[in-house]
Amino acid sequence: MLQLSFYAIISLPVTHQDCYSLNFIQTLLWHISFVTFDIFILYKSFIVVDKNKLYLALASMVLLYRIGWSIVGLIKSGGYWDDAEQACNYHQDSSSGFQYTLTDILCDLLATIASVVMLCKPENRLLTFESLWLLLVKENALRSFITLIINAVQNYCFIRLLNLELYYKAHREEKLAESLRLSASSRNSVADRPSAPERHSQTTRKG
Repeated sequence: MLQLSFYAIISLPVTHQDCYSLNFIQTLLWHISFVTFDIFILYKSFIVVDKNKLYLALASMVLLYRIGWSIVGLIKSGGYWDDAEQACNYHQDSSSGFQYTLTDILCDLLATIASVVMLCKPENRLLTFESLWLLLVKENALRSFITLIINAVQNYCFIRLLNLELYYKAHREEKLAESLRLSASSRNSVADRPSAPERHSQTTRKG
């Protein structure tokens, strides 16, 4: 909700004075929302696996890795003002973007594997379907599996859109270069034509 409210604010016209700061706050809120969700699913899985110490160590490493790359992304990515277009653009660091997106997937994958392992244990198969603990395990596994699929589809769509943007960017540059060549050629042809007095002088000399 906080992030959506901020999106409504930054939809207003942005000047070069607040371009960087607004993009920084937007990126910070974006990272906070994803890290909060990662903490939620990892902690819930931690309860499901009966507070297993190995799981706690793995989850802590993954979460610290995610936070670390979030900080790198905040430092290397950000908004900048384009004087030519008079617009506020955003530069995304490719290395940090790949790393924290991969870590989000690892969080979902870790939670899914932990839940499936607990669900497949022989002693857990004897539990009735009305067991609250078993329902919690199934819910956690299903949620993590769905989240993993959504993240994979989202990343695929982002990659396709990025490729599309790069294609159209190259196409725009070709059209711009062609327009500049035609404009320069037109100016040269006009400059090579003799002016009216010169044409009159040439006609008089011929007469």
